[in-house]
Amino acid sequence: MDVLTEQELAIPSSKAKGVIPEVLILRVASLALLLVVWQFLSLMLTARYVPGPLLTFSAVAENVASGAILRHFTVTMLRMLVSFALAMALGVVIGTLMGLYRRCEQTLDLWVMVGLTIPSLCYIIVSFLWLGLNDRAAVLAISWTTFPSKRLSASLLRPLRRGRKAWRHPAV
Repeated sequence: MDVLTEQELAIPSSKAKGVIPEVLILRVASLALLLVVWQFLSLMLTARYVPGPLLTFSAVAENVASGAILRHFTVTMLRMLVSFALAMALGVVIGTLMGLYRRCEQTLDLWVMVGLTIPSLCYIIVSFLWLGLNDRAAVLAISWTTFPSKRLSASLLRPLRRGRKAWRHPAV
């Protein structure tokens, strides 16, 4: 039985010249495997169902050159901005009401908890089924998925419930 010395057991440092870190090799290998599997699937199925990597990358390059990517990206970001603004507005209003008024909290708390437990994918599917594949459905889906957490943030006003009377104007 041979005993290895410390130098033989030492793993080369990634800072050493000419040494490629093992993690980099593993990551590149995993990407290469993904491309091979992708290409294999595209050969097994038609390009209509699984377009190959070369076809996909050439389409991306075409869209980048024509400016279509930037246009679509801008539209998507605007949809998300509107969705988050809608969720934030509703969440803050309802959360504030729930934080300040016990009855409001008791009435709406169950529905917010139900909203938190439903997976986001369900909201997306339901909104597309109800409204079709359009901008309104996308905005609704994003708003639905983000609203409950915004409500929870706004309901942090709950401790102020006791001091609410001090906020009122003396003439009221």
